[in-house]
Amino acid sequence: MVFSLYSAPTAAEYRVFVLKIQMPGEEGGKLIKSTLDPEQYRGYYPVPDGATVTYVETWRCFGRTGLQPMCDNPKAAANTEPEAQTGKAPSETPKKGPERTPAATKDSAT
Repeated sequence: MVFSLYSAPTAAEYRVFVLKIQMPGEEGGKLIKSTLDPEQYRGYYPVPDGATVTYVETWRCFGRTGLQPMCDNPKAAANTEPEAQTGKAPSETPKKGPERTPAATKDSAT
């Protein structure tokens, strides 16, 4: 019988939800960022009777939840200006080095 102490590397991930909590007759509602889905949120936190809890947006984050802040929405990062993502302006092109002139050649007229 062979036992292996090797375990495959694993990666943690979690999901972030933007939840909308709305009271009947209220316009807009309150938006909350949470790692709990609407049903879990309602079971974990006190929600007033008659309030609806729905999710507006969700995305996946990699890593542990721990005590670190939740990751940002990747769609929000995709909608930012190109220079915010790459550090370059969209019209910026790679610059060429200094112009080089051919080395002076000796006159062959001797």
